[in-house]
Amino acid sequence: MIKYNESLYVSEDFSVREELLKHHHDDSLARHFDADKINELLNCKYYWKSMIKNVKEYVNTYDICQRMKMKHHLSYDELRSLSQLTDS
Repeated sequence: MIKYNESLYVSEDFSVREELLKHHHDDSLARHFDADKINELLNCKYYWKSMIKNVKEYVNTYDICQRMKMKHHLSYDELRSLSQLTDS
């Protein structure tokens, strides 16, 4: 076991990293947090080079999260020509 600044260093083995990402994101108790929250949770215990990048890639490619992503703005109106706008 290797420690880095009081955190457990995770090797280059992608399967180990992926398992940690699954555990901290996919688990029913984890509630599919966003990349910043997952990164915060992982940083408490683990360290690996390019962790932030890996977390963002994992969350951004997770199918359920992409389909259920909350909209942060109102939907746009249908496009209309300017002549229709002045007639109303």
